Amino acid sequence: MLILLIKQYFYIYIAQFQELKLIKENQKILNTANVLIDSFIIVFSYLLAYITRVNSDLIIYVESVSLSSYMRFLILIVPTFLIMYYLFKIYTTQRLKSLLEEVSKIIRANIVATAVLFVALYFSKEVDYSRFMMAIFVLYNIIFTSIYRIVLRYMLRYVKIGRAS
Repeated sequence: MLILLIKQYFYIYIAQFQELKLIKENQKILNTANVLIDSFIIVFSYLLAYITRVNSDLIIYVESVSLSSYMRFLILIVPTFLIMYYLFKIYTTQRLKSLLEEVSKIIRANIVATAVLFVALYFSKEVDYSRFMMAIFVLYNIIFTSIYRIVLRYMLRYVKIGRAS
């Protein structure tokens, strides 16, 4: 009888270990996808901010920096934002955190990344880059990243519920 109980416990332990291993593998895949999609969102938000800035009637636009110069700045922007997302633990599992907490992390990471970029612009003496465009970019980036995370959260919940039934 005792041997059967030990054997049963052993099988349960192995099954839980295999499930945990599968969850960790799935989390790695999800994190890789998140980094790629976040990179796309950053570039898209930046391009949309540039278009908005050029076509905006709020502040007169005088082209002091070419589009290609703005696009070269993406080489610094994308890694800075991804590093901040990592440091603010946006790429850790969020299923136990509230939606408000996750969006709050996104906002804080965007603000800190923008501050880092402003400091880099200041020290490199690049004064011609539009701060207004950067503000628009950050706003778009927060909105699109938050929407993506909300949709992802509900999709994962839907998949989990479908798997459970």
